[in-house]
Amino acid sequence: MKKLFFIAAIAGVALASCVKNEPAPSVTQQDEITFLAPIVGPQTKVNGAIGARYDTQESFDVWCVHNVDDIQAWGGQVYFNDTKAEYDSQKDGWALNPKYYWPATGKLSFVAMSPSISNETTYDATNGFKITAAWSQGSDENNIVDLMYSDESLNNAKAEFDADSEEKNGDNNSYKGVDITFNHALSYIVFKIKTTADYSATTTFKLNTITLSNIYTTGTFTQNVTSGDNWTVSGNAVGTYVAYNNAEGLSFGSSAVEAPAETTKEIILLPQTLTAKAQQLKVNYQISTDNGKTWIAQEQTVDVLNDSVTKWEMGKKYTYTLSIGMTEILLDPAVAEWTDRTSSDILI
Repeated sequence: MKKLFFIAAIAGVALASCVKNEPAPSVTQQDEITFLAPIVGPQTKVNGAIGARYDTQESFDVWCVHNVDDIQAWGGQVYFNDTKAEYDSQKDGWALNPKYYWPATGKLSFVAMSPSISNETTYDATNGFKITAAWSQGSDENNIVDLMYSDESLNNAKAEFDADSEEKNGDNNSYKGVDITFNHALSYIVFKIKTTADYSATTTFKLNTITLSNIYTTGTFTQNVTSGDNWTVSGNAVGTYVAYNNAEGLSFGSSAVEAPAETTKEIILLPQTLTAKAQQLKVNYQISTDNGKTWIAQEQTVDVLNDSVTKWEMGKKYTYTLSIGMTEILLDPAVAEWTDRTSSDILI
């Protein structure tokens, strides 16, 4: 299983110390803090599947602060930090390990990441999230991770998740955990392929590989709420990613074909500005003019940059349709002039 990475929203106060609340002997299971399955976007890569439900085998880390009254932004006294939340089948939710419990008064605010990353992560209301050291996606498309950060879940109280809270739970009498919502910090790239016209009368096509090269792999993430400049890439850190690889080849024609999941790599990459002669897209395919008896290898390389997409942005999915065109063979016949040859006289 490929792991997910989430950026923690750590704000306002230093979360360097861990304040542990030991439960009183009379505390019940419903006093325990638990979490519902994190809410993730449709392009989220969870356990190797785009758009899948947050996998029960995954875990995430949680930070929490306590406030006496409702607040509109992150801040307060540290309640606990960097505590793992793991799926508990009996609760059908994610429970903290070690366990923490709801206070009798006040409100709790939460942020989360999964799993903890080695880079130092900070948060402030003006600049948002920041990884203070360079983070790398790496250049192995088989180990792609989906870097995400959670929204702040502010002003939570146990009563809001109790069974008698009809607004929260409706007719379900079980305890409900805290909602956590994650946002994508990277860009998701998808490819389709087709031909520009119907060449089927004489030519058939098979796709073998799609490769992205000179892609920035490492950068510093700063949310920058005001400016929107979220990533600063390292110009000397570039990699090559194989987005599709099929030795047998994928047949395609005049209608756009999306590569099947079993042969397509999930390409989730650093947001970056695309420039001419920098990020390159290479397509290897084959053509046959004898109904597949023999195949001729073809290769084309073009810039990823085009008029419609000049940069990859955070949380956005980009679908590229590769259109393979062929130039019709035309003949321009010319008739050579007769060459004059003079023979000697023939005597009759």
